[in-house]
Amino acid sequence: MESNVETPTNPKGEVEQVVNRLRQEKKATNDNYYDMGRLEAKKFIKNAPYKEVTYAIKKFAGTSEPGEVEVRLVSTDLILGKYFKNLLDKDPYLATDVDTSNEFAESYLKGWVELVVSFWNEIKRKI
Repeated sequence: MESNVETPTNPKGEVEQVVNRLRQEKKATNDNYYDMGRLEAKKFIKNAPYKEVTYAIKKFAGTSEPGEVEVRLVSTDLILGKYFKNLLDKDPYLATDVDTSNEFAESYLKGWVELVVSFWNEIKRKI
């Protein structure tokens, strides 16, 4: 049955309207968290010691797709764990635990990783 057909549980195709709205909101929210991750990465690059920057590059280079950086593991990393835990704890929608995945946190980390790796690739020969 098509979802835009009127039925007792779907008056005037409302289900399709709700699905479209939620789909748009999901994309906008993920894009927003991606951008937030990139902004935080800029702060990291500007302030982090060389050792932490190079550690982050070694740890995350080649892992910029959602799900490739395991959100639940970054906050337990020996070097950057406290940094990531503090970031993720600032926003309740980024919260995660060992048993769950969090698409918003994945988008956030994707933005963070992409910016750090991209910036490093631009400057590494100058150092």
